[in-house]
Amino acid sequence: MIKQGTSGLGLALLALATCLPTVGFAADSAADRGQGPGYEELGRLVLMHSGRRKPLDTVARQEVKIINGRQSFELTDDDGKPLGKWGATAAFWGWASDPDTWDDRAFILVEYVPLKEYLLGGRARALIAAILADDKASHESSGRLAELKDADRISGADLRVLARTAGLSKDRQDEVEALAHRLDGGDKFCSPRELEEAQIRIDGRTINFEQWFRDCAMKSRPMANPGGEPPKLSAIEDKVVEVHGRLTRYQLIRGDRDLEFLPAVDRAVPRPANEAYLGFLAATLKKYDEMRAKPENADKEFPLLDRARLDRMDNIVKVETASKRDFPIEGLQQLLAMTEFGFTAIEADAIGTIVRHWADLPREDRKVPGTDSNADELLLTWLREDADWAPISLVINSEPADLSAAGYPGTEVTNLREAYQAARQSEVDSSGVLPLGQAEALVASARALAESISGYPTVALVQKEVGYNEFAPFYKAPIFYGLGALLLGMSLTIRSTRGSTLDAFRKAMVGAGMAGFVGGIGLEVYGFAQRIAISGWAPVTNMYETVIWVALVTAVIGLVLELVYRKVYAAAAASAVATLCTIVAANAASVLNPNIESLQPVLRSNYWLTIHVLTIVSSYAAFALAMGLGTFALWNYLTATYRQDVPYASLAGLLGPGIPTTLAGLALVYGPSLAGRTLEEPTGSVAFYGGWVVAAIGVFLTVASLTAILGEAVSRASFAAVSWERSLRR
Repeated sequence: MIKQGTSGLGLALLALATCLPTVGFAADSAADRGQGPGYEELGRLVLMHSGRRKPLDTVARQEVKIINGRQSFELTDDDGKPLGKWGATAAFWGWASDPDTWDDRAFILVEYVPLKEYLLGGRARALIAAILADDKASHESSGRLAELKDADRISGADLRVLARTAGLSKDRQDEVEALAHRLDGGDKFCSPRELEEAQIRIDGRTINFEQWFRDCAMKSRPMANPGGEPPKLSAIEDKVVEVHGRLTRYQLIRGDRDLEFLPAVDRAVPRPANEAYLGFLAATLKKYDEMRAKPENADKEFPLLDRARLDRMDNIVKVETASKRDFPIEGLQQLLAMTEFGFTAIEADAIGTIVRHWADLPREDRKVPGTDSNADELLLTWLREDADWAPISLVINSEPADLSAAGYPGTEVTNLREAYQAARQSEVDSSGVLPLGQAEALVASARALAESISGYPTVALVQKEVGYNEFAPFYKAPIFYGLGALLLGMSLTIRSTRGSTLDAFRKAMVGAGMAGFVGGIGLEVYGFAQRIAISGWAPVTNMYETVIWVALVTAVIGLVLELVYRKVYAAAAASAVATLCTIVAANAASVLNPNIESLQPVLRSNYWLTIHVLTIVSSYAAFALAMGLGTFALWNYLTATYRQDVPYASLAGLLGPGIPTTLAGLALVYGPSLAGRTLEEPTGSVAFYGGWVVAAIGVFLTVASLTAILGEAVSRASFAAVSWERSLRR
């Protein structure tokens, strides 16, 4: 007779261990600065972002997590004194309103130590040069200092040796130690100014961070190796591209307008869907044609606007010139905004608006507004429902007369400008503190302006999304599922006679485990109900929803089987699978995007989403549950012991090869990082991925042995308890 004590326990412990990192998503207590009711209210301001109308709360969470790695973060001053914990909305608003302060704060995630050694190399070299200039350092160390001063990379270990140099003052030692701490990875962040002003030495030349990124981008383009695969970027070059992306997103929020072809992130005002705006579009198109026809512009080859098309590879709208040369519409708008052509910012924006509309239409349907009533109605519908919104900076910085000509109502525009400027000035005057009244005035004035010229999400819908963001049900679900997997798995290890104390304890564990299991299901059901209400579409519109939907359906099938058979195995396996799926979804945001975005055109049918896509994806859940049950059975046969006692030494036999194999695999994976990767070393190497395979084999052997030992211990205790109970009844 087999003692079934290891299978459930081992998998349950693994599930609990892997779900522990998700606890970090729980909200922390509010700090004096960077949070508060003012920012909570400001989070209800609606922006158009990635093709969908979202509360600022959602946009800020998405952008801040990309830039900083977390949705909220703590700040300290130069002396290490806490400045407060900034929430996402407060950080986003601070970046946009007071960039002069934030440019010198270290909050952009740069976790890769070799990259930081290059980025801060200029600062380290300057510090060493200053020490040499002081002429107080030991002459015995001057040669080593001079060598470091000319090095491309300077590590934290190098600086810690330098800190012990004889003759350094206490202040200088502290300065060296502080920089060494940053280079060692103790501080994972850099300030925007540090990245923008970094002087990097590579291959005998000194370049800035922007140039380094451009070199990496050119290297990875297909034309870098005509007729073949472009060369792979090295590990450090991959990180350069990643960190530059974070810096660029911050620069967009900061308000930089010279970032070529990148959209604004402050689109808070819909364009007017009224007759006045149609007339303004027609007048602007006429002005454009007249400008093109001027002799002095003949050599500039301005594009023909009715030759608009969507470049699906680059996902940008382009227009053609007479010579068939492509012209991205963002570049044309920047060109028209130049003073020499006489277009206002509102007019340049209008050109971009009509061209984006035409890009979605067949050539024969591209009519100048005011010349065809059906085309005008189609344009108005597009402006109300699908058109991108205008940046709030366009409304704030344009002349009132220009806005009025474009169909923006004067009173509402004035109210918005005053509320916006007041809230920005408040942030400048006191960083991290926004009065509630100013936030309410800004949100109310933005809603009033939008509703007077187009449409706006309802207050209830905005509040629903903000509440969904705050509650984060899919980040809590792994905790409940993991608890269910742990308790249900442990209950399978207990053997007792009916009616005994041990049997009562086992039943209590099953009850608590089922409560956690059902709690996870409830959280997922609530989360999907909220996502559907927010997006208007059935679930399973992207890979993130696919994974968490499989978790939910697997759990529901497992619950039904448990209610029918009452054997615990189905519920334990389903909760383990659901734990795994929800943990992956919660911690793999770079691969599984959790954001609610605009739907791809091919999926814009709730009928087929429900009948076709949802049905197919739900079938994956049945396979997932079968996998879970099969894993339970396999683990049981691999690790379970029998009624007779098995020596622990025999069960520990796999630890011999398991632990060294694990360590060898980890050495292959992390060894190059500890030694410092070179610029030439490509990512995706055989050693890197092979190391993970070796480590996985070692972990399997190690965990199998440990769970067998634990299972034997539990089995001995369980059967001893059963024997003792039976002896008492005799």
